[in-house]
Amino acid sequence: MNIKEYIYKLTEIVARDENLNVEIHPYYLLGYYNSKAFKEKMRIYKTKDKIREVTLPFREDAYAIGDEIHIFLGHCFTSKEFLFKEKHLIRDLTMMITHEIGHVKQEQNLDDYPYEEQLIFKMENILISISPDNGDHYRKNHDNYLLEIDADLFGSKKSYQIIKLLNVPTKDIENIKEFIHVSKIRKYNYDFEIIFEEIIRIIRENPDIIEENEYELFPLPLLYLREDLSFESLANIIHLNNEIKKDISGLSRKIITSEIYLTELDFKTLEDDEIEYLKDALEQRIEEEKKHIKNNSKLLSYKYLNKVYIKALIESSKCRINMYKEYLHKLEYTKK
Repeated sequence: MNIKEYIYKLTEIVARDENLNVEIHPYYLLGYYNSKAFKEKMRIYKTKDKIREVTLPFREDAYAIGDEIHIFLGHCFTSKEFLFKEKHLIRDLTMMITHEIGHVKQEQNLDDYPYEEQLIFKMENILISISPDNGDHYRKNHDNYLLEIDADLFGSKKSYQIIKLLNVPTKDIENIKEFIHVSKIRKYNYDFEIIFEEIIRIIRENPDIIEENEYELFPLPLLYLREDLSFESLANIIHLNNEIKKDISGLSRKIITSEIYLTELDFKTLEDDEIEYLKDALEQRIEEEKKHIKNNSKLLSYKYLNKVYIKALIESSKCRINMYKEYLHKLEYTKK
């Protein structure tokens, strides 16, 4: 079986299992430049976009757009026949393909995800599309986006199921198990605030974005902003949360306890019910971060985990707890 045959077969099996429509396009370098898709882009694209497409195979291993997946077979896959003696290549290729199928799944089967995750996927896609710096935030924070974490988790689980059926070294199978564990840790520690705060920053610096795009693109961020792009009052946010039929209490709690919201909040204007609402949210966030510290501390004993990363997560939780306590202290002096 050659590489392309394996890619087509693997994609067919996973797509059928997940009830997805997937069209996959594997390319060697010259094959990509000779493809109809590339030639059509060269015909209609402007110079800047042409340069981007010409350099794409050197910048990306694979990408998904809509129901299409494009894979660039670089130096690791130069032979048209599978080198089964280099079985780690099977592992890497399988994980690459299933990761991209995970992105297709996020779009086609979005309703299968918890509602708050659906909102986060939409917000992250919005952030990628409206970023004025050509997606610089996405590139710098790639592994921290829930879109990528979820695709990694989906892809590694699927790869584990498939690789176990093939004649590959036990070490490769163990590597995938470790990657599944790492992906679960990344999802557990997902930082929603960095996405929310970046979207708010971009909207405020480029308010025309709202008019240039459909309102529906910004379902969650705009709920928390006034027309002048300052944050809504806490009273209005409480009212909104009660009006929304689906539960977004987890995301809402993270928004009103985010540094950007708390920094701009006028504590002197808060009524008693608002104070109690915010106090409860801050106390819940403290408990959540304490739980994170406890669970993440246990991970320091795992040899294959990056200790610097785990310690950074723990320190981040400690910093947030201190911030929440400072605002709780501020609330005590705000009580009427």
